[in-house]
Amino acid sequence: MKWTKTNHNLDFIAEKNNLVIGVEVNTLDIIPPDEIDRKIDACRHLDIIPVFAVRWIKPHVECIQKQGDSTRHSKHKFTLLVMRRV
Repeated sequence: MKWTKTNHNLDFIAEKNNLVIGVEVNTLDIIPPDEIDRKIDACRHLDIIPVFAVRWIKPHVECIQKQGDSTRHSKHKFTLLVMRRV
């Protein structure tokens, strides 16, 4: 299966113990909300769990929750944001 709706992609896709995640790593800038939406759409299309590794979490959480997903994240400077469908 391939995402062809837009030119957006994920940094990598990983699998372990039958759990498949699509990972986006961003340590420099805030990912624009429309780009987050496209990456979530791509993960839904591929039936994988989106994971964002970002530095500043708040804008990403708000965008993800608008999509109807829940979030889990750590309190470290570099944060992994894992989204699960509610």
